[in-house]
Amino acid sequence: MTNRDILSVDDGIALLEKQIENGLEANTSPIILAISGGIGSGKTYIAERLAKTFGKDTLHFKMDDYYRSVDEVNPDNIEHFNWDTPGTLNIKLFNNHLEAISQGRAIEKPIYCKETSKVVGIERTEPKRIILVDGAYVLHKNVSLPNSTKVFVVANDEKRLERKLVRDVLIRKKGTKEDILDYHYNCAVDAHKKYVEPTRKFADIIIYND
Repeated sequence: MTNRDILSVDDGIALLEKQIENGLEANTSPIILAISGGIGSGKTYIAERLAKTFGKDTLHFKMDDYYRSVDEVNPDNIEHFNWDTPGTLNIKLFNNHLEAISQGRAIEKPIYCKETSKVVGIERTEPKRIILVDGAYVLHKNVSLPNSTKVFVVANDEKRLERKLVRDVLIRKKGTKEDILDYHYNCAVDAHKKYVEPTRKFADIIIYND
C-alpha cells in the first residue's frame, strides 16, 4: 500500500474493513488505523462507520480529547486564539496513552469539554483489538504512532468550512456564522496549510470526501 492509493469514501472504507478483517483472522493484536485530515474532512465519520461495523472490538481513540484546558494554554485573547495548532494538545500524554493502549494496558483518559475549553474529568478506557486513532495531527512528526495503517482524508476548503458551519452553528450551537467564518479565514486556513496538509505524504491511503 502506498500513498498513491486514492479512493472514494465508500471504496476507502471497504478497503479498511477488509484490512481489519484480515487482521482479525490472522489474530493480529491490536489492529491500529490512524485517520488524519483537516477539520471537517470527514475523518471522524469514517472512524464511526468502521466502529459501527466492528462494534465492541473497537476503540475510537480521539485526539480531540487531549486538548489542553484554556487555563493551561492561557491565551491573552481567547476570542481570537488559534486552537488549530499541535501546541494546543497534550501530545506527550496522547503518545503515552496510545502506547499503553496499544500494549494492552488500560488508561485514564481525559474528558475534554469543547463548550468550556476545559478538561472536566477522566475516564478509564480499556484496550480493544481494533484501535481507530482519529485526529487532525495524528500523522504529525511529534506523534509516536505504533505500527499502523495511516489514512489521510481530503476535502476542499469550501466543503470543510460548510461542514464546520453546520456542526458548530446548527448542532453544537457554538458561536455564530460570522464567528466561525472569522476564525476560519484568520486562523484555521493557515494552520491547515502549515500543520495538517504536509502530513498527507505520510499516508498509506488517501480518501477523497468532497
